[in-house]
Amino acid sequence: KGYYEALPELTWLRNEAYPLMSSTRVAHAAGCESEAVMLAMHWGEDPDTAAIAGILHDITKNMDKDKQLLLCEKYGIILDNSEIETPALLHARTGAEFARELFGISDEIYNAIRWHTTTWH
Repeated sequence: KGYYEALPELTWLRNEAYPLMSSTRVAHAAGCESEAVMLAMHWGEDPDTAAIAGILHDITKNMDKDKQLLLCEKYGIILDNSEIETPALLHARTGAEFARELFGISDEIYNAIRWHTTTWH
């Protein structure tokens, strides 16, 4: 749950998160995890934090539009026109909330997931 700013053990996190994804999404997430760790090390950021964001960034990507909209309602997400017109963007917002609910992620990881499909606001 992220109590005391503790990060989850990465093998445990993969074992919990990957069953929620398709096999192609798992392969993508694993590649993103590796790339995020390399970028974090290059820029002097925490590689474990980057790994978690890489693992979880597409946790709701395989959910259909109706499920995404139900999650938006559950989490009180108000959609703008671009999100309504491009439902593929919804997984960033629903994924951040879903990951926070399931894994108690930090604000830093939440924001990485939340904004990964768009520019930072």
